[in-house]
Amino acid sequence: MTECAFGTTDPIYKEYHDKEWGQPLHDSRKLFELMALESQHAGLSWLTILKKRPAYREAFYHFDPEKIASMTDEDIDKLMEFPGIVHYRKKLEAIVSQAKGFLEIEKTHGSFSEFLWSYVNHQP
Repeated sequence: MTECAFGTTDPIYKEYHDKEWGQPLHDSRKLFELMALESQHAGLSWLTILKKRPAYREAFYHFDPEKIASMTDEDIDKLMEFPGIVHYRKKLEAIVSQAKGFLEIEKTHGSFSEFLWSYVNHQP
């Protein structure tokens, strides 16, 4: 297998590159996780966020949208002190907002995955 020029210098990046990047994904919850992490990525390297992914999973209930959607301002206050994640309030609030949108899409379209894949005629 030929390796790309990127994604191979750090073991975390290499694992992401080899096992996730470019692979079709149909699991709605995993798609939600990636969307949430992408929102944290703005202004930072993807490797930075990949290294923080375990902390994000812990902080955000392993990306359980229902639990995240019910988070309060007080919960966000606590996350501002949570070790290992980006401490920018708007980014943390974005994940809560995304969870609410995710649940609405699931309610109206059956599944988040189905909704996303419909834009590309269910083809990778």
